[in-house]
Amino acid sequence: MFKQQRLGLDNEEFTFLKFRSMYANEEGQKKHNNLKKDGILYKEKDDPRITKIGKFIRKTSIDELPQFYNVLIGEMSIVGPRPLIPFMLDNHPEFRAKRCTVKPGITGLWQIRDRKRNTNAKYMIPHDLEYIDKKSIVLDFWIILRTFKAVINSDGAY
Repeated sequence: MFKQQRLGLDNEEFTFLKFRSMYANEEGQKKHNNLKKDGILYKEKDDPRITKIGKFIRKTSIDELPQFYNVLIGEMSIVGPRPLIPFMLDNHPEFRAKRCTVKPGITGLWQIRDRKRNTNAKYMIPHDLEYIDKKSIVLDFWIILRTFKAVINSDGAY
């Protein structure tokens, strides 16, 4: 199990759960730490830190299943902006404030539209703001239906 602090509703941090898909790799970790300074996550298609089983669980999105526990205890929702690591929002204080007015979700507009570019908060901003402004049961249902297609296509799932 992989646990990490993420940002949730009302700017509260919570412990985010996923199945572990990586092991420590010194080379990849150095690159990650250098990019982290700029609010960017290191993520590449053939990341040497990803295990063989990790490739499968990421491609099928099985690694996300433990987040249903986060939903069950009220820290997350099924649909909403993905919970980000706090440092990713350091350079976006206005966005952070608006984003923290809703619970983060397992899936959202960004996952069904631009899943390949999930390494920097700037790529998520337009999708997350649109979701927050248009939030409704109908939109949530539409996103859930489109999520199935995104998972089957597995674009950006690495």
